[in-house]
Amino acid sequence: MIPSSHSATCVIQNLAHLPTGEGMRFPILLAADLHGVERHYELLAAYAAHVKPRAVILAGDLAPTQGEIDPVVQRPFIEHRLIPLLSPIKEQGAAIYAILGNDDCGVHELFERPNDVYTLIHGRRIPINEDFDIVGYTPVPITPFDEKDWEKFDLSHVDDRVKKAYAQLQQKWKLEGKVSTQTGWKEVRLNPERANVDSIQRDLASEVFTQHPEKTVYVIHAPPFGTALDVTRNAAGEKIHVGSIAVREFIERRQPYITVHGHIHETVRLTGAIGQQIGNALCMTPGHEYQTECIAAALFDLYEPMNATRIIIR
Repeated sequence: MIPSSHSATCVIQNLAHLPTGEGMRFPILLAADLHGVERHYELLAAYAAHVKPRAVILAGDLAPTQGEIDPVVQRPFIEHRLIPLLSPIKEQGAAIYAILGNDDCGVHELFERPNDVYTLIHGRRIPINEDFDIVGYTPVPITPFDEKDWEKFDLSHVDDRVKKAYAQLQQKWKLEGKVSTQTGWKEVRLNPERANVDSIQRDLASEVFTQHPEKTVYVIHAPPFGTALDVTRNAAGEKIHVGSIAVREFIERRQPYITVHGHIHETVRLTGAIGQQIGNALCMTPGHEYQTECIAAALFDLYEPMNATRIIIR
């Protein structure tokens, strides 16, 4: 595991004390779960100006969710604020790769509009450079929450070795919920029979994800199950794992070069680690908690990702 002690905390006005990309062959800055907090976008841009990364990865949940999630509130943020907030990063010469998260509702077509600031990579494989590709995946397993735009059943085929864990996760499912529309919400009920034909497991078996894993950076909002990246607390205060078994199986089988995640904000605080190896694959999360005044991000060299550093900027 990569302990979170490999981190720096510094007041934003004193950027000189924060790590830079100097000496890195291909520095990458990773952020996730900004949830429309403009101050955090501004801190990220300020640090990017200091680091001068070759690429910035945004691993989902970009739009506002303060209070109740509302697609009517999210739309103007995406239409009028996101590009101005990211433009200073792009102007430093960094490529920006982004996926949505499960809380990015009612704004899908706005994210997908052509622009010259960021590239949406959900279901798309794009070269980062001559050596590596990047590909993204947004959906998460069924949650206990109402918003269902980006939720899917995790598994189509449940292997015997994960039946117990999957049954425990199923107990937390909420199948009744809502999906966003142009003007608000529509009530839905997810049908478990659909799991046989439409699941995260089946999606990740498609060619866009399975080709060249050894030279690919995977940006997957949901973290792999049973790792340092997917820990939260239940109602009794006990630590539990809530990640994706399908993502875990994919990583075990395909052994990608690196996977980066978001979704479980508090996991780094609870585990003390920003990353974990599954076989030879390195999995990483910045562990950003958007309700705080700080932004947590991760800086790593594409060619030496095990030396990743978690940065906390106030």
